[in-house]
Amino acid sequence: MKLFHGTENAEIVRPTVLTLGVYDGLHLGHQLIMKTVVERARAVSAVPTVITFEPHPRAVLHPASAPPLLQTLDQKIEALGVLGIEQAIVIHFDQAFSEIRAEVFLRNIVRERLQAKEVYLGRGFFFGHNREGNIDLLRSVSQRLGFFADEVPEVRLRGTRIGSTRIRELLQQGRVNLARRMLG
Repeated sequence: MKLFHGTENAEIVRPTVLTLGVYDGLHLGHQLIMKTVVERARAVSAVPTVITFEPHPRAVLHPASAPPLLQTLDQKIEALGVLGIEQAIVIHFDQAFSEIRAEVFLRNIVRERLQAKEVYLGRGFFFGHNREGNIDLLRSVSQRLGFFADEVPEVRLRGTRIGSTRIRELLQQGRVNLARRMLG
């Protein structure tokens, strides 16, 4: 797997099918997103790609409430490769990046730089300045810019939505086995 810091590297292979997110823990829900990206990339002759952020956005925007991470960046990159992702793009998340409008990010980075054919988000993911970007905005903008976008359904275990926050809670409660099941 290829790792890039930033989106301007000339060696990034295009076109892409991509997803974006923090992807801490790469739990079963994240794994379904990666599987979707890999399968769709094969179907449309593109490169399965992940955009992730370092540090965690809350560590920059709300440091007092920043969550403890479930894995290091190196562990995440290794796991993405195991899941079939061929390139990961790590964007340094800082105050300046947080002020980029969602539509500008989609136009300048997703469409123009990465030549995305398709983009997939997990349920409830927000992006862009003040979290203005969501699946509805992504679908609307993608139609204008000429790429497909969709939301991957959430994964549940015992009726509970699997998410990094829930896994952190389980670990704090000492419920390691259930957390491990959610992490796959």
